[in-house]
Formats: sequence, structure tokens, C-alpha cells
Amino acid sequence: MRGIWLAGLALALAGCAGGSGPIAAKVVGGPGPKAPPTPAAADTFHKTCPPVSDGSPSWQVTLPGRARQIGKSVRADVDGDGRVDAVRLMSGWRTEWSGIDKLTVRFAAGGSAAVQIPDLDEGPGDAILGVADINADGRAEVIVWTGGNTGNGGDVVTLVAHRLMIATTCAYDNTDGWFRQSPLYFWAHSNSCLGWCEETTACRDVDGQPRLIRLDGSAIRKTSTSQVVVRKEWTVTLYRLVGADFRKTATYHGSVRGDGPLPSRWPFLNALSCGTATFPGN
Repeated sequence: MRGIWLAGLALALAGCAGGSGPIAAKVVGGPGPKAPPTPAAADTFHKTCPPVSDGSPSWQVTLPGRARQIGKSVRADVDGDGRVDAVRLMSGWRTEWSGIDKLTVRFAAGGSAAVQIPDLDEGPGDAILGVADINADGRAEVIVWTGGNTGNGGDVVTLVAHRLMIATTCAYDNTDGWFRQSPLYFWAHSNSCLGWCEETTACRDVDGQPRLIRLDGSAIRKTSTSQVVVRKEWTVTLYRLVGADFRKTATYHGSVRGDGPLPSRWPFLNALSCGTATFPGN
């Protein structure tokens, strides 16, 4: 998903370039100009990454007449009016390596909305995994599996101001700079995972607040080829969903001996667990 949001990079960098630090006061006949106030957290977020509404996919793909439904149709209250809406995912064009699919919601109150979901990874294609009210606002988010090769990820589709949008978080990479990506990853395998690795996403109440939990863990081995784990290191990142923005609220780090128990507080499940959404096969 990372590359999908690079279109907003220029806007993001422009926003970064426009900022400045505190202005040094030059005491010559007066106190000089005041330093600008330190931006609040929300302002910093939008300064370094454009709002998600500015970076959403803008492809327009017409589904062929023989378009097929993929995954399963689900029924859920997407708009929060207390009535059940119908959700389905249809395949758009797809080459051997990529494609774009279309998720449509037909509202019980009448009318519909749709969003196009990129499917840019190797794998079996997108599928509806289930629904979850991630921010506990009475409206269900739809969780879509986007496949993958060495890892599997997903997208969260949410309704914002009568528009279906893909929820993303602002991230930073030393090479790419600021970009947007989905924080949902829930399985991985590669040579770097010899012995043990963990990528898990879950939806839980943390200290009474609804949060998306992203957990990353990896093993420290005796040698680069040994599968004997001497320590397990993990990172937990908490997000809250605001509109279509996943905003970080906290990050925790820890490690245990290779044979030691992992903290019971966090969901070391190696599988997505959000509402009715679970990793395929679990």
C-alpha cells in the first residue's frame, strides 16, 4: 500500500518546507518578534502528511461485464443509522501482479457508495475478511485482505461524510520521506523470520479507549543462520481512528528471553482479530 500514497508526498514535503523553528529575538531598541507557538500534535500530523482525503486513490476503473465477486458479501451497519447495509467486493482489472477492486455499500436507507481498493501485491487478491467498529462510533468498518507475498496486509474502509475511504496512517521512511500506508499487517514469513517473528493487528479496548493494536516482533539468534532464539524483541503501536486517519497514540517496546513468556497484555496472535475479521484459515 505504501506506494499508493506517494502521490501526496510533494504536498507533504511542501508543508514541511514551509515551517520554521523559533525566531531569535534581536534586542536592538525593542524586544523583537515573538517566537511562533509550538504546533499541537494534530497540527504536526497534518503538516508532515496531507489529510487522507487529499491522498486517496483517484483511479476510475470500469468493471467488466463479467466481473466476478471475490471474498464474501457481508451485512453490517456502515452508516450508523441502526439498519443493516449490504457490502460486496468485485474484482476490477488484474494482471499477473496487480489489480484494482471495487467495494460497494448499498445502504438500507437507499443509495450506495463505492471505493476502489488497490491490489498491488503478489497473492490471491483482495477479499472481505469481516467488519469491526474500530472507533466505537456505532458504524462498522469493513476490513479487506489485500494479500501479499512474504507478508499479508489489509485495508480498513470507513464511511466519512457519506464517502467511503481507505483509512491510513502517516509514516516516515528515510528513503521515501512522509507517506501514507495501512497499519494492518497480520502475518509474515521470510528468511529474517528464522526462529520467530510476529506481525499482528487486533482491535481492543486499551484503558477504556478503542484502539487498533499493531504488534511487531523479531528474534535475536545466536548466528545469522541459526534458528536458536536467544531473545525476542517486540514493539506495540496503538492507533485511534479519527475520520480516515489512524493516529498513533502510544508505542511500547520490550524483550524477553528466547524461552520466556511474552506479555499477556498484548495480542501475540499472529492473526488479525478485529470484530468478525480473522486471518483466512484461522
